[in-house]
Amino acid sequence: MIRQFRFCMFGFFGGVAFASLFHFGIAFAFFVGFLWLLAFLLSLPETRVRVLSLVLLFFALGCFRMELVPTGADSSLKDFSGQTISVEGVIAEEPDVRENSARLVVDVQGERLLIVAKKYPEFEYGEKISLTGKIGLPENFANDNGREFDYVSYLAKDGIFYEMAFPKIEVLAKGQGNPLISFLYKIKNAAEDKVSQILPEPEAGLLLGLLFGAKRALGADIMEMFRVAGIVHIVVLSGYNITLVSDFFTRVFLLLPISKISASFVGGIGVVLFAVMTGTGASTLRAVIMALLAIFARATGRTSDALHLLFVTAFFMVLWNPLSLLYDPSFQLSFLATFGLFALGPELSLRLSSVTAKWGIRETLSATLSTQIFVLPLLLYETGMFSVVALPVNLIVLPLLPLAMFFGSLATLLGFITPFGTFFSFPVFLLLSAVFSVSSFFSELPFSSFTVPPFSSAVLFSIYFLYAAIFLIAKKQKHLGD
Repeated sequence: MIRQFRFCMFGFFGGVAFASLFHFGIAFAFFVGFLWLLAFLLSLPETRVRVLSLVLLFFALGCFRMELVPTGADSSLKDFSGQTISVEGVIAEEPDVRENSARLVVDVQGERLLIVAKKYPEFEYGEKISLTGKIGLPENFANDNGREFDYVSYLAKDGIFYEMAFPKIEVLAKGQGNPLISFLYKIKNAAEDKVSQILPEPEAGLLLGLLFGAKRALGADIMEMFRVAGIVHIVVLSGYNITLVSDFFTRVFLLLPISKISASFVGGIGVVLFAVMTGTGASTLRAVIMALLAIFARATGRTSDALHLLFVTAFFMVLWNPLSLLYDPSFQLSFLATFGLFALGPELSLRLSSVTAKWGIRETLSATLSTQIFVLPLLLYETGMFSVVALPVNLIVLPLLPLAMFFGSLATLLGFITPFGTFFSFPVFLLLSAVFSVSSFFSELPFSSFTVPPFSSAVLFSIYFLYAAIFLIAKKQKHLGD
């Protein structure tokens, strides 16, 4: 039954992906549905044809769901594209502050606009603003490695179909957003300010990246160093980051004289608090759900059940937002990293029995390898950079992060209520300085990284199809051996 369920999930995901790449219209979904009905009526129960018919049904449902996604074609702003207009709206998300600019998502009478604004003056969530500038349609672009980034679909997954660059902005009113979200953002902003007070740069910027996914204080040079070293995921708020960090965060509590279940429970609370502190955005919630599944699997040892829950979770996430399947890197990295931990992590841990289990070295190695194997093809497809030193750097750096996050959170909290925040920031400074030192050393090696030529999405799908085939064959052989 579980196997049939997973086939159905793959059918649904396949339908969503097919309809995302090939726009045959809703009639195609009904045609596939007709094929399902025909196969269902002609097949006998408990036959492979019946299973195939179910896969066809879910494929049709995936195509149908994708065809219901808004495209922005009927937007009231479409007729004004390329023109200078004046509109009023409310900042609907926390501003994304970059090194030299800021991105604002503004809700204009139900339409979401992406605004590229100057870094100063600063804006905040819930402000009602007036905008005067030229409105336009987003366009795809090529990154530094010559790969085309589907920027249009990336924004469309968040309901954004128009953008405006450096318009004239005037604040009309404050406090127009959701009060609870505003409160959470205020807590986060206050914590970020406190971190900047108790730590120097760039250590403060790195801690902000670890705790909140904020990379505004790091700068382009440090981000490039992290990319070469293969650890940029630690400062990019993605599922890959949260899954790995939550896994190691739980291990810290396993060092305490408490049960495995208790340690996992405390680790889960830490992940939930992390979501609250980051504002519980959609990408964060997706990643946190994946991370909690990883904690559940490690606490109970029931990886099969966790894999089942992973597919159920992914199904509802894609059902809610089909564009996330192909155009949301956070969702993709969350799923692949978590799947790697569940499907490959335990097996690698057994095969690495010659590696010492002291200080969690074996588990750290197996977790790092399992996640790296599954996310590597996607990272190569998106960035083209293959980090030769990623494995040793991750093995050295990742165990330092939970301690840095723990002492960093403690120092930040105490900084609000006592004068001892700076005292507890000292171990954080040492840990983060070690991260910079390790990253700098390995990234400056002449063989630290190289660029992989661009390859098509068909090649990417083929790689993961091969992964799936190897996984199924290995699982079948293990079952026969048992």
